[in-house]
Amino acid sequence: MWEATKTQYIFYGWVLIRRHEGGRPAASGRAQAGKGFTGRAMEWLLEWESAVCAPGGVAMLLGSRPAISPGCELRIVHRVREGRFAGEEFTLETARPFDSTVQCEGWLAQMVSGCNGVKTWRQHFAEAEEAGMVAPGGTAEDFAQVLRSLVSAGILRLAEWPVPE
Repeated sequence: MWEATKTQYIFYGWVLIRRHEGGRPAASGRAQAGKGFTGRAMEWLLEWESAVCAPGGVAMLLGSRPAISPGCELRIVHRVREGRFAGEEFTLETARPFDSTVQCEGWLAQMVSGCNGVKTWRQHFAEAEEAGMVAPGGTAEDFAQVLRSLVSAGILRLAEWPVPE
């Protein structure tokens, strides 16, 4: 049947839906299963996305203390520019519990490398703003959404939101 229909790919995934009350925006998350993936990780993702969309979600993100996930890797491609190597491509990867690859700017790779669970994300934002790493007009709320996506991908972790393994 697959050959007859010239099927190239088959998507196998889950869709979790939760009813909620109030005017909260819909929460959605996407993840690719990684090594040791279980349904608990998917349930965690649903809880996480619901929490960050709820009232107070941005404040929670800014007050959290992110740390790099244990299996995360940073890959940097250096190219010769003006006779010297210069970092040009920055990729954060993890395989547990989600198989995630995030290409990012160098400043974000630098920021992630400083996440050790001590400073709040608001403090990271203030330092990035002071160093001129934040785009003009960038807000703490925008910065909070960066943390949201990095936690959703499994790149960063929060002590308050332990990801099941």
